[in-house]
Parts: sequence; C-alpha cells; structure tokens
Amino acid sequence: MHSLTSHPASMIRQTLWPVLFLAASCALQGKEPAANALPPNGTLSSWVILGPLPNPKIENPQSGTPSRRGYETDYLKQQGGEPAARLEVGTTVTYEAPDRGKVTVRAIAVEADADGRILFRDVYGKYDDAVAYAYCRFESPVDQKLEFFLGSDDANKVWLNGNLVNAVWTEGRGMRHGQDRFSAEAKQGINHLLVKVDNAVGGWGFQLQAYHEEAYAAIQEGADRKKYGLFELEPQTPYHSYNFKPGPFPEIKWAYPYAIKALFGDIPMQTRWFNASLEEVTTATEPGRYLLYIEATPDETPPIRRAVTFYCSPGWNPWQRNGDLVLESWPRHPFAPEVWQRAKEPVTRFTSDAISHQLANDERGAILLNALAELNPEGGPLSPLEDPVVLHNEAMLAMKLKVLGLDQQVKELRPPQPLTTPSPILREVGSEEEAGFRHGTADKIRGICEEWATHTDGQDGPFSLLIARDGKILIHEAFGSRDGKPVTLQDRFYLASITKTLTGLLFAQFVDQGLIQIDAPVGSYLPDFPTTGAKAVTLRHCFTHTSGLEGHWSLGLGGPSNPFFDNVALHQILQGEDPGTRVRYNGNSYNLAGKVMEAVSGKSIQRLFHEHFFDPLEFENAYILTQGTSSELRVIDLAKVAQLMANKGSYGAKQFFSSDTFERLRPVKLQQLYPSVNSTVEKGIGLTKRIYRDKEAEPNEEGVHPTILQDTMLGHGSATASILMVGEENGLIVTAARANSGKKAHEWTSKILKVLRDGAIEPL
Repeated sequence: MHSLTSHPASMIRQTLWPVLFLAASCALQGKEPAANALPPNGTLSSWVILGPLPNPKIENPQSGTPSRRGYETDYLKQQGGEPAARLEVGTTVTYEAPDRGKVTVRAIAVEADADGRILFRDVYGKYDDAVAYAYCRFESPVDQKLEFFLGSDDANKVWLNGNLVNAVWTEGRGMRHGQDRFSAEAKQGINHLLVKVDNAVGGWGFQLQAYHEEAYAAIQEGADRKKYGLFELEPQTPYHSYNFKPGPFPEIKWAYPYAIKALFGDIPMQTRWFNASLEEVTTATEPGRYLLYIEATPDETPPIRRAVTFYCSPGWNPWQRNGDLVLESWPRHPFAPEVWQRAKEPVTRFTSDAISHQLANDERGAILLNALAELNPEGGPLSPLEDPVVLHNEAMLAMKLKVLGLDQQVKELRPPQPLTTPSPILREVGSEEEAGFRHGTADKIRGICEEWATHTDGQDGPFSLLIARDGKILIHEAFGSRDGKPVTLQDRFYLASITKTLTGLLFAQFVDQGLIQIDAPVGSYLPDFPTTGAKAVTLRHCFTHTSGLEGHWSLGLGGPSNPFFDNVALHQILQGEDPGTRVRYNGNSYNLAGKVMEAVSGKSIQRLFHEHFFDPLEFENAYILTQGTSSELRVIDLAKVAQLMANKGSYGAKQFFSSDTFERLRPVKLQQLYPSVNSTVEKGIGLTKRIYRDKEAEPNEEGVHPTILQDTMLGHGSATASILMVGEENGLIVTAARANSGKKAHEWTSKILKVLRDGAIEPL
C-alpha cells in the first residue's frame, strides 16, 4: 500500500485495464461519456473517472465525522464545483503535493462491468488515503423517480443534476450490492450523475444501479421470492417451543403462510417423524430426540425440503426457571469489575431468563438438550465429535440420506495412505543457518512481530507465527496478550477465510479417489439440482465463487447445520444469477460443497475433517463449523497444512492425495473457464496466489512493482490477517494465526517477507 504523498499517480498500474483506458482516452480527448440508457438491470455502463486525489488524515477528528480531508474537499472547483461539474475525457485537476510540488491527474473513460462496478484500485493501484470521482450521463424518457442501489468501499457522495442525493461517511467497509439505497428525481432528457468515493486502505470502488419503477418492482418481487423461498417453519406449541411431552407430535406450519400462498399458491406440507434410532413413528412414546422431515412441492419448482429437531422432555420444563444460573464473569466485557459485582443479581436473573427461553423456544435449545440426554455421563472432556452441534448434524444427515434414498449409495473415503519414502515434516533445527537463513534473521522478525502485536492502529492484537524452509523451522513463537495473559503456542485462533483452503484440501481427497469430479454438476450427487442447462452449478463453481450464491454464514434456517442447506441453496441459485456468469466472493458455496461431501461419504463434514485431515496430521483441539470461514487452529496446525501443500499432497509418511491432484487445485483465470465472467481474477480449489509487491522498489515500464519474493506463493487471505503462504519452488512456508486484522496488516506482512528475502542464504 502507499499514499499519494509519496508516489506519483502515473507510477502505479497494476493491470492491463489502465493501458486500455488510456488508449481510449486519447481517442476520446475532450468528449463527454456516451449517454446511458436505463436498462432493466439498472446498470449505467459508460463513465469518466478522475483520480486519484489526496485524502490526508485529520488529526483527532470528532466522533462520527470524517477522519480524512478528501471527503469534504471539493477538487472540482475549476469545473464549477462538485454539484455542477461535467467531466470529460481529458479533464484535469492539479493539486499541490508536499514532496513533489504540483501534480496533475487526468480524467479517462471506463466501462462498468455487467453488475455496475467501477474498481478504482484496478485502474490506479493499491492507494491508501485517496479519493476519486466517477461521472456519467444518462437519458430518461420522462420525469420520474429512480431507486438507486449503491455499494462503496469506503465512504461516498452522490450528486444527481447538481443535487446531493446521498452522502455516507464510513470507513473500513467492503463493497456490497445495495449497501445504500436512496431515491432521486430524474428529469426528462439528459441527466448528470457524479459519484465521489473515499478510500482508507485496501479495496476501493463502487457498484451502482439506477432502477425505474417497473424494473424496481421486478427487483422487489425477486427479493420477496428470495426471502420467502426460505420457507421458515413454526411449531404450533405454547410459545412455539421445540420441547414437548410424550404423546402426539406437535403440529408445524409455515411462519409466513399468507406470503407463501400469494407467491406460490397452496403447497401441501408432507411430514414424517423419526425417533433417535431413525425409526419412522407416529407418536412420541419415549423422551429424547425426534426428527421431523418436511417436503412441499410448489408448481414448476423442485421440492422444498426441511428438517427440524425436537426434544421430547420427560416432564422437565426449562422455561419454569428451575433455579438460577450464575454468570460469575464475562471475558472481554467493557465494564468495570466492580460494576459487574454490584449488578450480579439482575445479571443472574437476566441470564437465567434468557437461557431458559433459549432452551425452550429455540431449535438450538433442543439441539443442546438432545446432546445432554444422549451423552455418556462417564469419561473425560468431550471429544470434538461429541459436540452437541456435531451430534445433531450426524443424526440429521442419517435421516436425510434415508428419506432421499442416498444411504445405499454411500462410498468409503479411504484414510491417508502410507508412503514408502516420507516427505518433509516440520522440525526444529539447531541454528538459523541450518534453516537456510543468515544469523540475526529471526531476531529481526521477532522485533517486527512484537511491534505488530502491540501496535495501536485500531485492531492489532496477539498472534503466533511459524516460518520454515524445507521443513526446517526458523521461528515458532507467540506474540502479544489476550484477556490479560500472554498468548502461547497452544492457543487456537480464528482463521476466517483460510478455512476455504482446508475445505479445498479435504475435497482433494475425494477427487483423488475418484469419488467426486471437480467439474461435475452438484446434481450428480444431490437430488433436485439440475445437471444440464444454465442453472447446473458444478463443484468448481462452488470453489471459485461463481455458483451464484452469496454470503458467508447462512442463507437462513441454521446455515450448514441445516441438513437441507443444499435445498435452500438450490432455490437461491434458481432465483438468482446463473452459475459461471459472475464472481461473487462467498462462503456459502463452500458449505454447499460440504453437503456434497457428506452425501457421498455418509459422514458429517466435521467427522470428515477430523478423521481424514485433523487427526492424521495430529492437530490438537481443532475446531470447524462452516466450510468457508469458521475454523480455529494453533499455528503449528496451520503450518502443517502449509507443509502439506509444499509437499503437494503428503506430510511425513502419509499421502493425502497425489501431486497430480494437487496440480488440479491450482488457481486459474476464471475468464478462460467462463467467458461471460467480466474479471481477470484467478481462483483455484480453495487456493489463491499470494502476491506481495515491494512498493519501495522501482516499478517496470507498466508501473508494476516487483514481488518481494521471486516464487509465486500459494495460500489464502483471511479477515483476521492470519497468514498462509507456501512457496513450492523455494520451500518456504509463512504462517500466522491471529485474532484481529488491523488496518495495516499488509504492511506488517510485507516487512516480514522483506526480512526473509534479505536474510535467505539461497535466494527466495
């Protein structure tokens, strides 16, 4: 990352886009952008952009006010001011840079992608503290009110025909469709739209659609179908409880019956009940776990499949408050300990009421109570596979396979196979030189990490680090404190999206054994999904963010803990964008891939991870819930994953998958696979390229700075700034497990990589 105060605007050119834009600018010098029509999808295609412009920090800004000056600075005074400005290709703005004198930036023509996105960072490079403008003209056949959907990274202002119609100050947000929604009046004829976008760090751009009345009505109808397509259920018990007494089963109905009827007509609900032994029953004769399977089929759509878990109580009613639950402490709360002690009585009362309500009136309460009823009272701490959520998932999966007739098609996933010649494993060595680095390298890295762990840029915090080359460990240490205690190498950390790599490597075992094909449609393994046509989503779509799904946690109804999460995902895909037409970064498509692995193997995704990945690598206390974002590991565990990748599928005396299969996981340009994808991004099966550029080095003729390390590093990014980087040719692995990201994680990581580069005995 860099700032406008230290680098000329002409130096940074990260992609081919700017070359094409500049060529177009020469041809269009002095011309306004073409007047856009208002298409049904609301996308305005032709724009002129002007930037990057300075956005220096404000010292000690007042709470809730801009923290950077560029947001409030009118750089278009020479064009009549921001409200009146009409940008043309070649329009210039000159500003004074403290270290370079006068700097001039020139407007160029660009085209938004099919979804209305303008990505300034793809044009100008990775600037911190900058602003830019985007201007377009569009034609309206009549005077009319338009509905605007705007997402931006970070803050924005929007003027329509000189009127400020949207102004949102925010920082640190990523761009999402429709973050800001506002109405504005368009006039008959040509209209003028100006968008200003502020950037702090990281991503920089905006996505805008302008819908006329009919188009907006269609959007709303689609949103309604998407919402109610989740088909939420409601038990017809007192307080809609998921607890009931032995006897007749509770009745269950749709939570939104009128909306569903309006959208889809009458859809009869078929119900089947199963006890804990998966015997289909018509009444509850004994206390314990009961599973309800529900199926409904609207006209011209696949069936809606749902499942609910209930706890049949032997007479105990959790809502009766059978004693108080005393909460002695609450880690990381912002209140003084004395306040907590003074308020102990109301805290105890509130906690007891809340937990009693949760146990009685939430399906998660039934999940916990069922586990408590089934667990053996003898023994030590719970194993990871005795977790209540895992027990629930396994019971639900068994029922799902039975009702769908998939239980007879289950195939065995073999465990990792023994190797005659072991591959490298991580091991401590006697000196830095033996690990391949000059003396003093570890101390330099240690100093950087100690500073990073205590830095006050907003969110920095504790972490643990392991760096090795050819399996020989250079440094393996923990830095910083958590809850007032120094972190240790036994602490687990939340790895966020690095979880996607773990899922991809587990999936590789299925591919290696011929149980699942990467480019096979999901419908080859799960019912209801189409296997041909525009809506046929494949496993590669799932892993490359081109499935049509979005979001990381849940599409509703319990997320991946819902056994029929795949059915929810199916209806989202059928109602949304076609697979293979757009890159939309998400975790839910990884959850869908997890459901395929469950159906093929007959094992819950948690059992698959533990038996075929975590246990063979001897992880301790590893945790995973969703397949896109929720794993927690120690840094040594993460480093073993990295070494497995460096070895192309093996670790020590165990082979998880072949090197040929590893080759099939590599990132590829998605546009080569899916020509309609308007993106140059490369994605693999849970793998991406990890490229860090040396901003202090001279750029090449195209303005691109050299990479810090020569070898292309593979791995994945993380919202917590945890690090997974693997150099296949140089044998280097860099791993860090962190609690928080911080605003300048990229810079701290770059510092570590530079020390490694400069300290390596053999070039990196």
